[in-house]
Amino acid sequence: MNAPPVRPEELYMSMANALFDAAGVQPTDKDDAPASGTELALRPDPESHPSLPEAAPSVFYKDSRWFYKAPQRPVVLKCSSRVCCNGAPADYKCHSCVKFDAAGLGFCCSDCFVHCHPSYREDHRFVPIEQATCIEEDITAMTYRAELNENMGQLQSLLEQVRDLGAKLGSDGCTGDGNQGEDRPTPLLIEQESSHMPPAGYGGHEN
Repeated sequence: MNAPPVRPEELYMSMANALFDAAGVQPTDKDDAPASGTELALRPDPESHPSLPEAAPSVFYKDSRWFYKAPQRPVVLKCSSRVCCNGAPADYKCHSCVKFDAAGLGFCCSDCFVHCHPSYREDHRFVPIEQATCIEEDITAMTYRAELNENMGQLQSLLEQVRDLGAKLGSDGCTGDGNQGEDRPTPLLIEQESSHMPPAGYGGHEN
């Protein structure tokens, strides 16, 4: 079953709405629209939006698998243990304490880290907060990068095939005397013409 055709105005409307969503601007209502009838005019108040965020390069693909927006991490990571503090800046990330952390982050400030890691406790796996990474972000970035590499590889292969075909057509397009190849019949055309010729010795009329 074929999909119904998409009208140009629907396509332009979808693209404009995607830009409005990315910029955080709401289109006007029908009552406030100008006389031209468009519903996409911005409200006449430029001071309300002194600086608009830059739209992502893949804003038109936000409903497809091509859209990618890196997760935003807080600038200062807070302690998620909160045994000796109320959310102080984190200094460590303990991978062993993640399963005991209600938030599932394993971030600890210096005081909470010392309290939760006494000398008699089994050694935990931890790293300084500067070396802490988000597995979800890393996997998302790796998947996106691998897909781009695969697409670039296929595109490069296609370009090489086009170049080879162009070189082959260029070499077959000219004869040795400088005339274009289309001026002389191809072997297939010669074979077809010879099949319609009378046999040797046939005079074309009866005596």
